[in-house]
Amino acid sequence: MAEFAIVFPLFALLLFGIIDLSRYIYSNNSINEVAREAGRQGTVALRPATCSGLTRVVCVQTLAKQRLTAVAIDLSDVQVVCQRLSASGALPVSKDTDNCGTTWRANDIVRIKITRNLGLITPLIGQFVGAAPMSGEAQVTVSG
Repeated sequence: MAEFAIVFPLFALLLFGIIDLSRYIYSNNSINEVAREAGRQGTVALRPATCSGLTRVVCVQTLAKQRLTAVAIDLSDVQVVCQRLSASGALPVSKDTDNCGTTWRANDIVRIKITRNLGLITPLIGQFVGAAPMSGEAQVTVSG
């Protein structure tokens, strides 16, 4: 009994730590995949029917929210920035500068970034570390 009382908490901590790490890896991979998929579908000329009547930014945000099943996100968790090349062929210095406005043209660069925190279920690790930040990014060229 004494050995079990000493070993079981360590075993449980290790087991739930592995579960948390697996959840983090799966969720982070899902966020990256959804960022790529929503960016690609939002930047083509023939967008999905769910985007009818929506601006391209809201279309990308909506597609990301609908397609992400592993982690619940809000539209505000999805940042969409469009950048247009200047006459000299350079992009704006800051990656957060949106210089396309509401009209996206062919060859514009669209950056999609999804950020979310994952709450850990392991009691000790969750209390000391807090929520684990995750982010997924994609860069897509507008095709039409």
